[in-house]
Amino acid sequence: MHLLTLITAFAGLASALPSAEPHVLHEKRDGLPVAWRHHSRAERSTVLPVRIGLKQRNLEHGHKYVEDVADPKSPNFGKHWSAEKVANAFMPTQETSDKVTNWLVASGISADRLSHSVGRNWIEFSATIDETERLLKTQYHVYQQKETNGYRIACDSYSLPQSVREHVDFVMPTVQLDGLKPVSQANPALQGGPFNNITGLTGLDHCNQLITIDCLRAIYGIPVASTNHSGNQLGIAEWADYLYLPDLKVFFENFTSPKIPSDVKPDFISIDGGKMSNLSLALAGEVVESALDFQTSYSIIYPQGI
Repeated sequence: MHLLTLITAFAGLASALPSAEPHVLHEKRDGLPVAWRHHSRAERSTVLPVRIGLKQRNLEHGHKYVEDVADPKSPNFGKHWSAEKVANAFMPTQETSDKVTNWLVASGISADRLSHSVGRNWIEFSATIDETERLLKTQYHVYQQKETNGYRIACDSYSLPQSVREHVDFVMPTVQLDGLKPVSQANPALQGGPFNNITGLTGLDHCNQLITIDCLRAIYGIPVASTNHSGNQLGIAEWADYLYLPDLKVFFENFTSPKIPSDVKPDFISIDGGKMSNLSLALAGEVVESALDFQTSYSIIYPQGI
């Protein structure tokens, strides 16, 4: 009797667990890009900002929608769509969103870690390399760009369950390398450089080894900025890197001349659900290039805004 009860219990448990559906290859890079080389296996604890692009509706009708408002003969000529109408027209189906979400949750990515872009066409979450490799049945490596010696984390291929694959366009970061800006170090927190004996990031004493803002001003004849013209802010776009605001505060307080107030920060404009950085991304080294862009730009043009 006890044996029968135990067998029944195990049978019920097995039926409640998600089935181990085979994964099918979704994307594969045909050879290593000529500009990059394998550097090393990625650290399993490194955190990735994972984005899953969902299949959208009505893309095949896009040209028709544009003609409907652009053709002078159309009754809808000039009736341009709102951002909300565009999002609703191309939004993935509820089945698509639910299918991918349920797969993620069943695979150990809890629902409270998931978020959607404004257009609902991206599912976003942060995950370690270890979690992402198990999710996509792949291996991540650090790639080094030959020209700049900068680094990026990517994989050569990845797979998805067959029932999920038909609802997904692509996943990032995975096989994408070409067009991405490399970060300066594979692990900035661990790597040293040839300038460890140089202190301070101002002055002209080490321009042959370390470029400071003062060096840039001297080399290019850039005067110290003093004006702020409304409507003439500098725009900086970041695609594969993230600005971590606490870094700006530390930089302004210690390494600017003339001093930039520590509470200065750029106006953040989100495109397609883009977000600011967080501590996890900063610890993963995904903020280096953005920090360089904004620190250098502010140092040259402040009090002009960004």
